[in-house]
This record gives sequence, C-alpha cells and structure tokens, in this order.
Amino acid sequence: MSALRSWLVVLLVLGAGSMLSPPLVASERLPDVRLLIDISGSMRESDPDNLRAPALELMVRLLPDGSRAGVWTFGEHVNMPVPHALVDEPWRERASAAVAEIGNHGLLTNIPEALRAATWDAARLHYDYQTSVILLTDGKVEVSADGAENAAAAQLLLEQTAREFREAGITVHTIALSAEADETFLTQLAQATGGLSERVVSAEQLSAVFLQALDIAAPTEQVPLFGGEFLIDASVSEFTALIFHDPNVDEVGLAGPDGQQYNAGSDNPAVGWFQHPRFQLITVSEPAAGAWLISAPSAIARVNVLSKLSLEIDAPPTTMPEGRIPEIGISLTEAGRAVTDAELLGLLSLSIQVERQDGERWQLQASGADVDGAGEVRLPLTMLAAAGRYQIQVQADGGSYQREVNLITDVYAPPPELEAPPESVDTGWVPAGWLPPAIVSLLLLVLVAVFMWPRRRR
Repeated sequence: MSALRSWLVVLLVLGAGSMLSPPLVASERLPDVRLLIDISGSMRESDPDNLRAPALELMVRLLPDGSRAGVWTFGEHVNMPVPHALVDEPWRERASAAVAEIGNHGLLTNIPEALRAATWDAARLHYDYQTSVILLTDGKVEVSADGAENAAAAQLLLEQTAREFREAGITVHTIALSAEADETFLTQLAQATGGLSERVVSAEQLSAVFLQALDIAAPTEQVPLFGGEFLIDASVSEFTALIFHDPNVDEVGLAGPDGQQYNAGSDNPAVGWFQHPRFQLITVSEPAAGAWLISAPSAIARVNVLSKLSLEIDAPPTTMPEGRIPEIGISLTEAGRAVTDAELLGLLSLSIQVERQDGERWQLQASGADVDGAGEVRLPLTMLAAAGRYQIQVQADGGSYQREVNLITDVYAPPPELEAPPESVDTGWVPAGWLPPAIVSLLLLVLVAVFMWPRRRR
C-alpha cells in the first residue's frame, strides 16, 4: 500500500483533488511533445527501479492520435530511442519497446545538447502544432569536468536559449528527480519559457508528474468522479479511464449503465484494455449514456472524454510573475461552436474553486445567465496577483451532462534586484565618468573655490 499512498499524497497536494487533471485551453493546435530523459550514471541511485519506464509508457499510451512526439535520452551524448513522428498505434508499439530499454550509462549531464537535439527545427515549427519539451534530470548542467565551463553553459541556456524558445513558442517543463538537481536553474528555465517546474520527492511519483506535464502539453477533458461513479452523456463518443491501483490488486472492473460487467479479459471490440502492474488504461468507444462504475480496491482514477459537447477554458498562464490579475474565460461548445441557446444555458451552473498551495481557498459561482453574447463567461482571478502555486478547478453541471477541467498556475516573485556595491573613492584623481553626477558636481565646486580663494585674497 505504500506505493498507492505515494500516489495519493501527490494527487492531493498537487491537484485540487487530482494533480492528474488537465488544463483544457481553447485551441485547435495539436500537441507536439518532446521528452528528454536523463540516463547519467547517478540515475542508478535516483531511480534504482527504473520507474522512468512505466511513466514514459503511460505517456506513450495517452498521447492522442494525430499529435507528434519523440523521446531523447542524454548523458554525455544524446540519443533518440523513440523517433519524433506522428503518433498512431504503430508508433506507440515502437515507442513502448524502446522505452523499456532505457538505462543509466551516461557520464555527464549534457542538458544543452539534449535541448538542441530535441528542438532542431525551432526556426521552422509547424503552426498546426504546439511544441512542448518535458525535461527530466537528477543533476545539473554538466558538459565537461570544468566547473566554469558548466556554469557558462547554464548561463547561456537561461540568457539566450530560453529566450529563443519563448520567441519560437516552445514551452519547457522541467522535472527534478533528486536533491542534487539544480532546482534553481530548472525553475528559471521553465519560467523563462512559460513552463511548469516540479521536484519529485520519490521515483514512485514520476508517472503522476509526467502525466501532469502531458496534460498541460496535450490537454484533454474529463468528467467528474464520485466514488468511482461517473456520468456519460449522449454526446460522448469515447472515454478513457485511467486507474492507478496497488500492484497487489487482483482485478479492476468496469460496469456499464445496463449492469454489464467488463474486465481485462472481456471480448468486446468496443473496449480496449491496457494492463500494467501500476495502472490500467480502459478505452470505450461509443459508450452507452448513463452512470458507469469503476470497481477497484483503493484505486485512484480519472476519466477523459471525447465529446461534441465540451467545456472550453481560456486559461490564465501556466507560469507568470506576481502583480497581475488574469481572467478565466469559460464557454460551453457543441461541435466546436459556443452554445448560445437560452434553453440549454438555462440549465448550466458553473463552479470555480481556487486553492493556493498554503491551503487558502476561494470559491466563485456563475451560471448560464452570465454567458455573454459570444457564449462565454469571463471572471477576474484577483487572488492570483500574489505569489504561490494555485489549483483551479472548473466544474460544469447541465443536468444531463457534467464536465470538469483542472488547471495549475505558478505565480512567482521576480528575483530581487542586486544593490550596487558602495563606491570607494581614493585620494588620487578619479575620472568623472566613474562617479555619480552629484559627487562630480561637488568636487568641481570645491576645485573652483580653491582656485578662486588666492585671487580674492590678492
């Protein structure tokens, strides 16, 4: 049960009920996800059971068809075990086989070269795709045995490369998997590109953190879960249930609205079932409308849906400096168009819950009556003006349908400006350009007075 408790802690602390919940941003751009995995020798201690493999396996299985993705590994050198290509079932099978071979044989931690390799096309990115990099490392920038050279390489990444990424529209999310990782550098790199930075306390949390990053890079939509029960409406064409459970659980089951039972051995072409010792992934095509039930002892689950009826969010930035008051825009869409029908909106109620990492909470309410002529509700999030990590949960209830979207926003305080050291003045002549203007003026007045004093006496 210890592994499951680790999952639960991660989900509660980092997810407003579930850190696995995705931010759904109104966008037609497909995700392009590039995973950079540290395979330096120190990973033998940071991840002795190679839990990077199941974490990557989960991401490979959840990437949507039509997106693009690739995996790079790095130590002293950079390799690409999973080619960057269009995601489909053959790609997933190739990626799954390659991910299982990831080892720990690198000598250095060449983060700059890994970023360069994964963003080789930064100057000509395809507009139809939103490019995100997910970087996992347990160390710091180490391109050689020379500390000065390593520091210069890290500084160049922050001052030049990160700016180029932001200008190109590339977001970098960083994951630190060790107390030895340069968390300050990784945080600054993520913030400079508009990404999220995480520190994983134990390798058991890797899948959950990877999934959070994937949800930001490749957003999907959920339905709320109530004790394992969830409601599927007639507009849902497919749902995917992701269930984390204790490895000792014998069986996970799923029951439809008509009472029909499904399990991993069910022979049903509409039900796809992927089993892993740590999680189960169940996809149901053209599901029956009504209440479905997940049965699994001590399980933690989420249900993503593909639907004509969707809750779309114009979200605040994932990372932003303090002092700003962002807005959140919420709209209900049907077949990609905002719903403005008064009868349908009359049943709609919206709940927005904001929770800061220190436990302080805010609750906002809206309804279909607050929808403007464009079919959107916009609300200011004044609480996000202060620094902190915020979980934003949006729930919509329309009676026959329910939707849920969860967001994460990191609001950071800009680093304090360094005060200039006090000026030191010696008894010799100091050029005027080296001193503040006020001191220069005072010196000139003294010189004029000294020069004029003998003449006045004569």
